[in-house]
Amino acid sequence: LKERGALAACQGTSFLKEIPKPFYYCKHETTLSSSSGVGAKVRQIEQDEVLEVLEGPKKETFPPTIKAKVKATKDGATGWLVIKDRTGETMAEADTRLFICVQPIAITDNVNIKECKVIRKLAIGELFKLDEGDDAKSSEGGVDRIRGKACTDDAAGWITLKGNAGTLYVEATKKHYTALAEAPLTKSHGSSEKVRSLEAGEALEVLEGPKEEKAKPELRCHGRALLDGAEGWFTVGSSMATWTMEYVCKASTPLQDGLTEGKDLRSIEVGEKLVWLEGPTRDEAAGVLTIKASTPL
Repeated sequence: LKERGALAACQGTSFLKEIPKPFYYCKHETTLSSSSGVGAKVRQIEQDEVLEVLEGPKKETFPPTIKAKVKATKDGATGWLVIKDRTGETMAEADTRLFICVQPIAITDNVNIKECKVIRKLAIGELFKLDEGDDAKSSEGGVDRIRGKACTDDAAGWITLKGNAGTLYVEATKKHYTALAEAPLTKSHGSSEKVRSLEAGEALEVLEGPKEEKAKPELRCHGRALLDGAEGWFTVGSSMATWTMEYVCKASTPLQDGLTEGKDLRSIEVGEKLVWLEGPTRDEAAGVLTIKASTPL
């Protein structure tokens, strides 16, 4: 570079051009990760946060996402769920402790059939989840019994797996999963429109899939959040846009002389332009992000 730099100086040709340092702002909440590829989450980046670019952008490829169409047992809500995301985080997995009822059978309060009371009947198609621990199974008197709870209403007790005459009442299911963490259930395969959020521990019936969805390459930047100095990698996509020091007022708001309990200087009207000076900073009391700015001369 030194040799080329000197040559350029002699010939008057410029090989490098100085440009403003790049910044991005967040249009929609996104994730700041510890690496450009598959990495741990540093934190969520909120809407309107500003990030200084330290490195990149560079193209990265990710492992495929695994999705399935599922139905929630407790309320029948149906939609698509990411079983495993591109970072390898698993949102749901097949549960070997789930059994499906194939013949109506009583849920009882005691393992001993002769001394128990019926809590209610388990209906065909209902799911029953086995409790953890070796004491949740019994084979006394030639009858296999398990302790657990119904997934529809959490009715807890003992049920018979298989009678002494060979009748099968419940069987292990391979088409049912359990949600491991809170995750969105979306209306369609490629949609972000949410049906509702699934809770950790919910039982799910797989209606379609699971299937792999190949991830498209993404442009990734290493950046630093101006809000708190957090550093990590983010995707340059629909959630991010190039940031400039000029802001345009979208809704009338006061210009104050302090961050908290400031005195109103005047009202900034829709369409007015402001020049960034400092921030953004979180106003915890108001729950908003604020910046220090000036009006153009």
